[in-house]
Amino acid sequence: MQVRTFDDATSFLSVAEPWLLERITENNLMLGIATNARSAPGFYGVEPWCALVLDGARPVLAALRTPPRPAVLSLGEPRAVPFLAEALRRDQPDNPGVIGPREPAEALATAWAGPGWHQAMAMRAYELTELAPDPRRPVGVLRPVSPGEAPLLARWIEGFHQDAHLRDETPAIELARRMMQGSRAFFFEVDGRAVATVAGSGDIPGAARIGMVYTPPELRGRGYGSAATAALSQALLAQGARACFLFTDLANPTSNSIYQRVGYQPVCDYADLLFG
Repeated sequence: MQVRTFDDATSFLSVAEPWLLERITENNLMLGIATNARSAPGFYGVEPWCALVLDGARPVLAALRTPPRPAVLSLGEPRAVPFLAEALRRDQPDNPGVIGPREPAEALATAWAGPGWHQAMAMRAYELTELAPDPRRPVGVLRPVSPGEAPLLARWIEGFHQDAHLRDETPAIELARRMMQGSRAFFFEVDGRAVATVAGSGDIPGAARIGMVYTPPELRGRGYGSAATAALSQALLAQGARACFLFTDLANPTSNSIYQRVGYQPVCDYADLLFG
């Protein structure tokens, strides 16, 4: 086996994209980041470092990293993990962890840190191909976040990160501006008031991803997050996506049940692992 590395998403996808698309749901996180970086250079602040393990001419495992964030791993063959771990150690020695399908992610964490890794979050990847009807869903309007609403979106991003125990060194206002590029961030509005936010885009060929879903604490329990997710999912399907993907925190049974009522079906488990 050999490892081929790339310094930008365009060259990486020119080789890896057809293989990644064969298991599009399991690889949707990597595909989304890479295709977004290809279409919007500088979106993540740096060009991603990418690696592809080849068995002859056939890809068997891939990794992508946008420093300072942890490496993202594709679905792939465990026997390729030592080769990928070596390339990561050489080119990305400050890499703090890995996010990916559970089995290869745990194998990479062990190859990197031995027993010295721990799980930051257990996640599950979901797929939706058809919206489930729900007469209890609140009626409202989904609209793009306007430029003047960036401070409100930034506050809600901070709340989402706090609730989900997520780590991101980028200031929330900068994240808000990036999310608003190309109308990727939306507010769900009821009676003229923004009551929830959801992010998503059709950045994967033939598919779409739903990202952050957040309702401020004082407005929870009314179905606004579910309604926002349903509205954006339906819009993305209407724009031509054959499926929408999202991730949930397995420690949050409420969100997992809510998304299934929208029509999302579980596909595979992911792990967010930290080294050291």
